[in-house]
Amino acid sequence: MRNSFLLASICLFLLQGTAYAQSGPSWFDPTLVDDSPAAPATRTQHVGVFNGQDITFDVITGETVLLGEDEQAATSIFSTAYIRTDVDEGAARPIVFLFNGGPGASSSPLHLGIGPVRRPQSDKSDSLVPNEASPLDAVDMVFVDPAGTGYSRLFKDGAGEAFWGIEEDVDSILFFMGEWLRDQGREDSPVFVMGESYGTTRAVALLARATDLKISGALLLSSALDFTAGTTVVGNNLPYIFLLPSMAATAAYHEVTDRGERSYQQVFEDAALFAQTDYATALYRGSLLDNEERQRVAGEMARLTGLSQEYLVEHKLRINRSEFADILLADKGLRTGRLDARVTGPIEEYKGKRPPMNDPSMSGRGGGGRSTGELLDEYFREKLDTKIDRPYRTLNLDLNSKWNYRQEGAPRFYLTVVPLLEQAMKDDPDLRIFIGGGVFDLGTPIMAARYAASQADVPQDRFTLVAYDGGHTVFDHEESRVRLGNDVRAFIASTLNSRTATEADPAGL
Repeated sequence: MRNSFLLASICLFLLQGTAYAQSGPSWFDPTLVDDSPAAPATRTQHVGVFNGQDITFDVITGETVLLGEDEQAATSIFSTAYIRTDVDEGAARPIVFLFNGGPGASSSPLHLGIGPVRRPQSDKSDSLVPNEASPLDAVDMVFVDPAGTGYSRLFKDGAGEAFWGIEEDVDSILFFMGEWLRDQGREDSPVFVMGESYGTTRAVALLARATDLKISGALLLSSALDFTAGTTVVGNNLPYIFLLPSMAATAAYHEVTDRGERSYQQVFEDAALFAQTDYATALYRGSLLDNEERQRVAGEMARLTGLSQEYLVEHKLRINRSEFADILLADKGLRTGRLDARVTGPIEEYKGKRPPMNDPSMSGRGGGGRSTGELLDEYFREKLDTKIDRPYRTLNLDLNSKWNYRQEGAPRFYLTVVPLLEQAMKDDPDLRIFIGGGVFDLGTPIMAARYAASQADVPQDRFTLVAYDGGHTVFDHEESRVRLGNDVRAFIASTLNSRTATEADPAGL
């Protein structure tokens, strides 16, 4: 498949209209089929203040067309690049390619979380504003919308399925990255990748398959690295261990428990210690656990989570994220969010529904104002001069339902990219990994990412682990958004300094 990803000549395509193919339940988004000519690239000039610095920058938007096995246009990848122009760093200036997850999500969460523009925290905000915390002062950024997301589209019905899989997706992104770097004369720039949620799965798989592209480091937010971490089946205790610290932080946030003078992160860490010791041992013992120890562990869990000791014993000390979201604030008629447990909604509106419809932190975003897609449509067309008529698609659940999770050489029924991460770090001893997440994220608990990193047989000081007072999208929290920008600057600078030191003294003398 890799050799079939050829850049198509945009002059070959004739305007023939747009069609929508509906698949799955009614709440699935339709797949966009549009065989109109590829949008011409645009470049606009801008000024802004980032990290206290006045800077000038260009924004480049464009659509890269990918061919299928029949060498006909199959799909496209849309990108938005922010390039600082008032510095004379040339090829030495680092660049990061950013993508979200789903699968089926556009880059819009990261774009509006760490990019130069953001959506204000108010649900009724109807315009984008500058994001002065963006690290554009330190690194250029390219936001990538994979096939079938954002303005990316299919040229014919069914074409996307050849790109909608772990390895197929990565090969298309690698092709795009190589083309973009060559087109912009940035082949010698230090390259980083940044993913969020399933985007971290993509980022790690990309590291393993980037044979022709040198990547200096990866930044992983709200990670999904080992999918057993979220699979609550009999015999798998990992999800309960990983969720407990986030449940404790959530209970403290909603004042179901008393955190005293502790920060939410301290509450999280206290619960994490218990989760990895007494709690993990109790779950391992299973039905062999004696009643006295079961009651003791349940009592400590009750203190941490605010759930009753009797309820915990009745449920064998195992509470999944949906049960917790339903019961924590049930006396108030509320359900907590899954991706951000600080957010609540009426329990009767969300209970019993499938994700993402059961999540107040998903459906509640933008309530009362325009959707993120509408705001980005306006931004692209009015501010960036992008000539595209189709709507910007923030999430494509039709794509999600068709995703191929098979991996070559991986054990059957076991999806993990941790072995790929370990091998990539062994192949490149200077490769550094940043792992961040929010303590209120019940969807991809940050403790699961910490565990995944600890299982890689590489020096653990090559990982930077950061917890934020936020949910799945940590930048939705004001202080965390500012902190994230600073953390990205620091990580990229330290990684490049480390590589420079190695090049100067490869023997480490």
